[in-house]
Amino acid sequence: MFHSTKCPVDAHERHWIEDMMLWLLDQLGARALYQSVVVLPTYDYFPDFYEGTQQCAQAVLDRVCQYMRVDPSQFELEIYSERLESSGGAPLFLGPHRTEGTAGLYATPEQADEKPIVGVEAHQLKDPPALVATFAHEIGHFLLRDRELPPDRIHREMLTDLVPIFLGLGILTSSAAFRFSQWHDNQYSGWRASRQGYLSEPMYGYALAVFAWLRGEKTPRWAKHLTPNVRLYLKQSVNYLRRGGETILPAR
Repeated sequence: MFHSTKCPVDAHERHWIEDMMLWLLDQLGARALYQSVVVLPTYDYFPDFYEGTQQCAQAVLDRVCQYMRVDPSQFELEIYSERLESSGGAPLFLGPHRTEGTAGLYATPEQADEKPIVGVEAHQLKDPPALVATFAHEIGHFLLRDRELPPDRIHREMLTDLVPIFLGLGILTSSAAFRFSQWHDNQYSGWRASRQGYLSEPMYGYALAVFAWLRGEKTPRWAKHLTPNVRLYLKQSVNYLRRGGETILPAR
């Protein structure tokens, strides 16, 4: 059994996560938290056939919208590409919203009769888990629109990463946030790591523990679906909260 009572995040990160999750509870409502379905990376939750087309991406977006309680007809899906053309020319963009170094984007409409844009970088179409996480993050931007947000961009993006956790998609977004893959060529081989999102693995673990705590889940059964590192940080966080660690969360 895991007995550590040490919090996996420092005091500043812990207080920020708790404060922001409570803020989301106030802004999005208790019903959104308590009635959220914890979405698992299984066929039951994403049964649609996927082959990397824009039509398939639209089906994934529809599913993510369903789980985040948003009407998918409110958005226009846009696929864009930041890859340089083979001639060395400018980046090729398949839509009008230019961006650099991104996995996705959310663009507010310029005209009253236009829909918000949810955009995704073309290479994400080859990676369904990353695509789900990207859509969840961009829909988070939509849900936070017209609200008073942190003034600096990084904290706004971090808060947006908390929205899918609050709404039950934290298993999927945390799994896509940290990826390890093996590479090899004719002479060498090794492992590479990639990161998507703004929260660290310990912060994901603690945020998921706060999600479970607020819902009254003392031993979340869905923890087995987390990646090993995030699952470890979740267990450590749950033990910290259950054993009376300092917190601003309501008692359970």
